[in-house]
Amino acid sequence: MAETYKILGQINPTASTEFVLYQSLSSGFGTIVTNITVVNLSSSPQTFDVNVYNSVVSNGTSSPAVNNLYKNATIQGNTSEILEPGILLGPNNTLVVKGSTTLTFSAYGAEIT
Repeated sequence: MAETYKILGQINPTASTEFVLYQSLSSGFGTIVTNITVVNLSSSPQTFDVNVYNSVVSNGTSSPAVNNLYKNATIQGNTSEILEPGILLGPNNTLVVKGSTTLTFSAYGAEIT
């Protein structure tokens, strides 16, 4: 098994809908998501969601509650939050985020092949 540490994904949503932050490999053992950084570029507090799907999904998917890692979490204005979910995504799992256009999301971790 080989581990490749990397930036898994970065996104600045263009609307308040779900966007794919990272899609795990279709082969291999999986991906470890060590942390997700959320940055609020606005001076006002904002809310965000982070969800995981056990399948491949597209932007704009609507998430059932069972997929929520963080739901309506609040981030204060002009701040950053480092989330440490420490989750293992299996093949073809999808990490999605939802937030205002003033938020940016970055995921970091390792792909295991």
